[in-house]
Amino acid sequence: MRLTVWRLRLPLHTPYKLSFATLDGFDCLFVRVEGEERVGYGEITPLPGYSAETVDGALHEVERAGAALADGVAPERVIDAIESRAPMAASGLACAFETWHAGTQGLNAGAVDGAIPLAALCQGDSPEPAAEAARRLVADGYATLKLKVGAAPLAADLERIEAVAAAVRDNDLGVALRLDANQALDSPSGRALCRAVETLPVALLEQPFEPDAWTEFEALAQTTTLPLMLDESIWNEADVRRAAASGARLVKLKLCKHRGLAHTLDVAREALQNGLGVVLGNGVQSALGNHLEAGLYAELALSEAAEINGFLKLARPLPRHRMRVERGRLHDGGLPDIGADLGALKPHGDWVFKK
Repeated sequence: MRLTVWRLRLPLHTPYKLSFATLDGFDCLFVRVEGEERVGYGEITPLPGYSAETVDGALHEVERAGAALADGVAPERVIDAIESRAPMAASGLACAFETWHAGTQGLNAGAVDGAIPLAALCQGDSPEPAAEAARRLVADGYATLKLKVGAAPLAADLERIEAVAAAVRDNDLGVALRLDANQALDSPSGRALCRAVETLPVALLEQPFEPDAWTEFEALAQTTTLPLMLDESIWNEADVRRAAASGARLVKLKLCKHRGLAHTLDVAREALQNGLGVVLGNGVQSALGNHLEAGLYAELALSEAAEINGFLKLARPLPRHRMRVERGRLHDGGLPDIGADLGALKPHGDWVFKK
């Protein structure tokens, strides 16, 4: 058996603005497990604002994992040791072993059945550019648009939201808007924003406060009819149950936050059993992570528009893929060339171990 890791920086064609960072590229690790005529892959792309993980730290964890595997430690124990301090590194390693167990044609290279509705990021720092972006996206077939809020003053955010709402009002798609605060609001601004948009076609407000601000979140949920969704607060089943008890209507899941594919399925099913809507997908990763999320979306038979769209932000697709978006829907033909793509690059580390 062999574990291999590559480190890459993947430039974006347009800077991606969050409330706590502006990204011009993704710093990624790709990990591969191979042996017994099978191969599996996982992606580690630490997200700013979610935890203290960095790509340097994740690489260190993979190096420690490789050394432990070479010393005969079982993969499950290796991932156990990493998970509490570096959950995103643990997720990528878990995915590599899970897809190895499934075989190349199972999860990495194979196509995903069905067409997945996508939410589109509606960019623009002021009302007219944002409205024009919304008109283009609606013309492309998107029925769910996402706007980042919280980085600008509330009045400026409201002007932009109202301009987008007006731009999409007269269409046949019934366009809904998602507002993502990425933790940037406080209690007064959260209440004011909710009051101001309750009459607009806003489907939800995502993560208004910092991840541990459960008291503030519950108070906001009790004072607004606007559906609230939690993202950075949700890592495991206990967080899902707390979200439901605190008044959340939806949770946002990303494969990178959970211990691989099986755990993401468990967290999603816990949410559905608690009556919560599930939005799945990560806008900060490559086609590898997005492809695995598409498989989870299909297995769960979800209906909320997904945010499996990080691969669309890359200036150059790596790994190459057969994923395309038509009329606002993702069609995923798999990653048949991933082995050749990574095989052409120099790995950062390589370890041989016994199963």
